[in-house]
Amino acid sequence: MSAITVLIKQLQTAIAQDNLEGVFSLLNKTLLVSSARKADAILLESIFNKQKTDNRNGLVTIEAQGANFAILSKNILAYMATITDADITKITLGGAPIHERHSLTCDRIDQNDEFEVTFDAKKVVKTRFYYLFGDKMQSHESLVQRFKYEREGQFLSSDGSYNSNIKVFLPDSIKPTPSKLPDALKRNALRELFARFNIPVNDQQLIDQNNITALLQSPAIVGLGPQDFVFVMFCIDDFTWNKDIIPDIVKWFIATFCAVELPPNAPTFCFFFAILYKESNIKVQQEVAAILTPSELIGALPKLDKIEPMWVEEWFNRHDQLSPQGIDIEQFIAKEFGQSDTYNMRDIEPVFRRLIDNYNAS
Repeated sequence: MSAITVLIKQLQTAIAQDNLEGVFSLLNKTLLVSSARKADAILLESIFNKQKTDNRNGLVTIEAQGANFAILSKNILAYMATITDADITKITLGGAPIHERHSLTCDRIDQNDEFEVTFDAKKVVKTRFYYLFGDKMQSHESLVQRFKYEREGQFLSSDGSYNSNIKVFLPDSIKPTPSKLPDALKRNALRELFARFNIPVNDQQLIDQNNITALLQSPAIVGLGPQDFVFVMFCIDDFTWNKDIIPDIVKWFIATFCAVELPPNAPTFCFFFAILYKESNIKVQQEVAAILTPSELIGALPKLDKIEPMWVEEWFNRHDQLSPQGIDIEQFIAKEFGQSDTYNMRDIEPVFRRLIDNYNAS
């Protein structure tokens, strides 16, 4: 099977699944910079990104969104007919390119298992809450991204072209400005929360007159239904953490701001309160460990620890095309990641991405 045939089949699959992000991901990875078709792909992707922005900001009706999507898909199909073998890099015939999001799947088995168990136990609950904690080098944000991709079925295909019928909206993490005053910290957090959802709000009304139902008016989640999810991550670092304030604010957020029952057709909201501290900050570590225990209100996922080499090896076992043949895997890991008993997740994920990019470009 020729390289162009492999690419066209992958693009057709992505379009059939309404996965235009997957289409442009494939084109970006396979089109040669020197190809005359590259400029056309950039133009089509810019149109797609403009449509997403307009949809998110509520500038286009649902009917018009569907019509625009159909027109763009038709134009992409016509564009595909113009691509030749000379326009693309080599695609490994043993399978599709590997999407960079697979760099997020090393270890974190304890956290993933706990999340899945509590998730299944609360299938009818529309609002769910979790604590994440660990030193800031352990990539709290990438774990939540991983949860998103798991729900969407994105890890079920190598190149990310597979999509389940589930959609997850995950805005940028919320990092409220620190304050020693509880009400000020609440206001800072809610101001950023509403900003992530593109909702204008009067600051005086933030705490007293708003609740979670206001988020349902967001243009960012238009079209999400009861099978879909909204993931929100609050980042609490050494500078924001206060053992006498933060736990009470979290309780207020859960028991007051989110106390209103969501309608049956609303997506499920999952809120993650991620506590990130410096590894050297023993005081904060001890305070967090003493306070963060599971309760009826909130779950506490296991601490994010450093990664042992065996789990890096396990990752390569699932992505064996990325490790060179004829070289001892332990020696290869030591060469790529350094000789160590443990690794920071923030250090190893970029290496995974580099290896994936090199493989896709080969």
